Amino acid sequence: MSSGTARVWEELAQVALKTARAAQELAQVVPKTARAVQELAQVIPQTARSGQETAKQSQNSYREALDF
Repeated sequence: MSSGTARVWEELAQVALKTARAAQELAQVVPKTARAVQELAQVIPQTARSGQETAKQSQNSYREALDF
């Protein structure tokens, strides 16, 4: 095997190791991201309901101000 071919195989091995490390890091991040998405899915409807309540209160306050 020529030195050029050996160098290419060595570089390929280094890339494979970096890819494996990145895959391990990703495997740790994915569950955290999934949990965050689940929490967000629970918070969004609560936020929407809160926004609706705030809108109703604002409308009522505006009507009361007009009646006053």
